[in-house]
Amino acid sequence: MLGCGFLVPESSGTTTLARALAAHYARRGGVWAATRWVPEYGRLYCEEKLALARRRDPSLWLGDLDWASEEFTVIAERQFAWEESAARAGSPLLVCDTDAFATELWHERYVGTPAPPLAPGRGDLWILTDTAGVPFEQDGWRDGETIREAMSARFAEELRRRRLPHVVVTGPHERRLSEAVDAVDALLGKGWTFTPPR
Repeated sequence: MLGCGFLVPESSGTTTLARALAAHYARRGGVWAATRWVPEYGRLYCEEKLALARRRDPSLWLGDLDWASEEFTVIAERQFAWEESAARAGSPLLVCDTDAFATELWHERYVGTPAPPLAPGRGDLWILTDTAGVPFEQDGWRDGETIREAMSARFAEELRRRRLPHVVVTGPHERRLSEAVDAVDALLGKGWTFTPPR
């Protein structure tokens, strides 16, 4: 199975693109019909954490919350569990809105230090969504409007440092989807081998 993960500075169209990519492959039919999109567990965790904090103080905002390394470990582990569950659907491709690698960099952003070792990922290709031309859309949960470009640069820097296969998608949604499909098809065209047991 080929795992495809998205890396995302906030409000750069990643969730929309991840869903569209999974739907594109599912429409192929056959074994591809089982292609799944795995949502971002970290988003759910943030929503629950803020709701709990607001029971004590309704005026709190996401930026008011304190974060601990252990929380990011939980987020990465649960994200990986969601990936494992979706992988059992049987498609040759799994599209993940995010993964443990991205969680490591969000740890840096919220905790201010490098992340401890997190859950393993299943990435074979990472898709970084460029922020250029994508207006920031505040949905009540985002707090990183002023650091989107810096986060995008940090993701790109770490992808290069780790020599991870990746593509940066740009432009309007249709172009991004086309670029993502081309990158996935190119990787699928190379074939794949068995991953060492975990």
